[in-house]
Amino acid sequence: MSYQVTVDRAPAQTVLELRRTVHADRPGEDIGNGMRALYAAAAAIGLAPAGAPSTTYRGPIRHGSATEVDFALPVQTSLDDEPGDIVVRRTEPILHARLVHRGPYQSIGDAYRALDVALREGGLTATGPPTEVYLVAPDDAVTPHDLLTEIRVPVAADDLAVRLAMPFDSALAAVRSALRAEGFGVVSEVDVRATLREQLGATVRNHVVLGALDPHLAHRALDVEDGPAAPVCCTVVVREEEADTVVSAVDPDRLVGSPALLAIAAQARAGLAAALRRVASPD
Repeated sequence: MSYQVTVDRAPAQTVLELRRTVHADRPGEDIGNGMRALYAAAAAIGLAPAGAPSTTYRGPIRHGSATEVDFALPVQTSLDDEPGDIVVRRTEPILHARLVHRGPYQSIGDAYRALDVALREGGLTATGPPTEVYLVAPDDAVTPHDLLTEIRVPVAADDLAVRLAMPFDSALAAVRSALRAEGFGVVSEVDVRATLREQLGATVRNHVVLGALDPHLAHRALDVEDGPAAPVCCTVVVREEEADTVVSAVDPDRLVGSPALLAIAAQARAGLAAALRRVASPD
């Protein structure tokens, strides 16, 4: 079948999340059990579903192995206290490439291949694992042809994302150095792995979010009437993926609300792209 790939910004939403292990020799059984546990958890704590459930694989699933999978369900409200291994959180608006696959899951590989081709042709790089959203799930389908699965993957423009064949700590140090060389100061640093381990007891790969500020551009932005310095307070994400490290930056152009700030955002974007080129080709 043919696929139409769209790129847009997914809206923020409140989701209930549950992490489970899925085994390669019984994925259908494990996913079914995870979905039932997800809906049971929502019912037990009084959260009403507000959308289709999804799964995000946190690693590859190979023959004879298993991987961690995040089961998520949009809900209408949040909780003050989160019981057990359940997480209720507000997602951030993220740029995604997505398509919809109709039919049995056995042929969904065609959809993933079509998405990969679209990313390459569109000059986009995946910045995280794909998510499958079950618009029409097996329990709702009369025949396998009725199944409807949306595949979405977070993306960034090629010049704002690089994959480095180096250890995480070395890559993080190289990113800090490259940002400084392009005139940015690192004004904040969030260790996502440490935060999730401390607050949730969750185990994830190395993942750090840097806040980078070009003081000259920030000063210019503050002179713009009603113009916040947000376009030059840039977010750079450094995360471990298998043996590599992926570095991506949020595009400042997409954060601008005022036309008067477009030129400043463009300069900030150019600086970020230059920093990532410097990291990818240090010589």
